[in-house]
Amino acid sequence: MRKFYFLAVAAIMALMVSCDNENQTTETTAQTTDEKPAREQVSPEVQTLSLGHNLAVYGYKNESAEALVEAASILATVYTNVLEATVIVKDKNNQPIESEYVEDGHSFAPADLIQAAKRIAGADEFLLTMIARVEQQIVAAQAAARRGSVVGVRTLEKTIGAGNYNEYEIEFEGGQFAEIGVEGDGSTDLDLYICDEDMNLLAEDVDYGDHCYCNWVPANTGKYVIRIYNRGDKKNSYYLHIN
Repeated sequence: MRKFYFLAVAAIMALMVSCDNENQTTETTAQTTDEKPAREQVSPEVQTLSLGHNLAVYGYKNESAEALVEAASILATVYTNVLEATVIVKDKNNQPIESEYVEDGHSFAPADLIQAAKRIAGADEFLLTMIARVEQQIVAAQAAARRGSVVGVRTLEKTIGAGNYNEYEIEFEGGQFAEIGVEGDGSTDLDLYICDEDMNLLAEDVDYGDHCYCNWVPANTGKYVIRIYNRGDKKNSYYLHIN
């Protein structure tokens, strides 16, 4: 069974690398700054969340109890809090609109992934035994993760319509490394932009695909604008995480 896990993880990592290597030309209304902060290495926490999320997406799409259980085990190692942020939804003409969707995406909480795995497993005794064993491991992993982080990574899930973009204003501390990751459901291309309050562009990820990542060091403590664009012709349920 572990062989499946390694193959699935390897396939997901290969897909992520492939997406990063494809560039897409896009436009933004934000003004660019003369210099951008050097791109730093992705933190282990965000890397772990990205890997677990992608494995969970695979599990949901393929009704794979094994993948969902492994995703739960991975995600449980990172302590996360709910990101309290108001989203503004705008269309391609920058006109505010009400969100078209009730949040109907799959949950990526470890406990919910375990429940989904149990549903798929049905009466399969082998899978249920494996799930029970991993469930115990998750309890220990979550306890360890809480001890290792005071604040944790903040996360939320939203759904964005075709051609629209979601905008957030979130406060960051000046002089401290900041990073933002977006993990979509694989249905469309998503682009990520980070701007200051004057809409000067600080960082962007416009590669093709819906796995986005940006980091920068805020010059001052204050609110920064995060925009996530859906470049496709259908909705996309994404997972946003911020350090």
